[in-house]
Amino acid sequence: MNYLILLISNSRYFMIILISKRTYFQPLLLYAFIFSFACLNISYSQNVPHEKSNFIIGFRSHYGFVLPHSKSIKEISGTNPVCFEIDFNWHLKSKSVWQYCYCYPRTGFSVFYANYMNPDVLGSSVSIIPFIEPFINAHKKVSWSVRFGIGPAYMTTVHDEETNPTNLFYSTHLSYLALLNFGVNYRINNRLNFRLAGNWNHISNGGLTLPNKGMNFPTANVGLDYSFKPVLFEDRCKDPSIVVNPKKNRYDFILLGTAKKITRDQDRSLVWGASVNYSRMVGRLSAISFGAEWISDQSKKNV
Repeated sequence: MNYLILLISNSRYFMIILISKRTYFQPLLLYAFIFSFACLNISYSQNVPHEKSNFIIGFRSHYGFVLPHSKSIKEISGTNPVCFEIDFNWHLKSKSVWQYCYCYPRTGFSVFYANYMNPDVLGSSVSIIPFIEPFINAHKKVSWSVRFGIGPAYMTTVHDEETNPTNLFYSTHLSYLALLNFGVNYRINNRLNFRLAGNWNHISNGGLTLPNKGMNFPTANVGLDYSFKPVLFEDRCKDPSIVVNPKKNRYDFILLGTAKKITRDQDRSLVWGASVNYSRMVGRLSAISFGAEWISDQSKKNV
């Protein structure tokens, strides 16, 4: 069989995905599909019309450092990555969105370039990162936001046993980058916004091919956002009588699979598993969850 089957289900949607065993895109597709599925769930549940949002472009520059989380990578961790980012996003401002989270979130994607300031060993990367970002007090002059994003990353310089043996961070040109961002925003006018923020960035290929120590590099960043139309927010009041999730119980079931090899010369081995999760709503947006996961990694039997 040349394909892996991924099934994702919850109380509202059901998705079946076929992923080829013969590609390095497996971890990227897996995470991207799960993340996109979550975003679809949010967008369809809100049914936000296009005119209830503002299209915004943002430009940011980053400066950071690499965390030496393992002794084996300490010698090559003394660099200060320099990054540049362009955002393409929509700032949602409809009443239904406000009633869901008591905030005005942004959703979109960014093109993220990182230069790790060690061209011979670490090189650089280019990523495309879908994200979602709730804004708190967006209607005020000063607001703050939290962004989560994950997407594919192309690495220019990877581990090679002969030509680049010291790079233990990543060994495949195609990996993924996950980020968590906390930002403080100052609205200069109805079209222009200044941002000061900090990122936690992580790069990995999900252990599909080793070595894969993964790179953690926090960055500080500054930037400007420009809206093509004036951004105006209503100062709405919270209405605790609105029920966001009428169903108190939720069940999630996931089947997943991929192929993995420990070394480049080794044949790929099947990794598959399943998980089940039960959630009980205990507040407007909060739930208590119980779950179990089972994973079978055949690559460890072949070592």
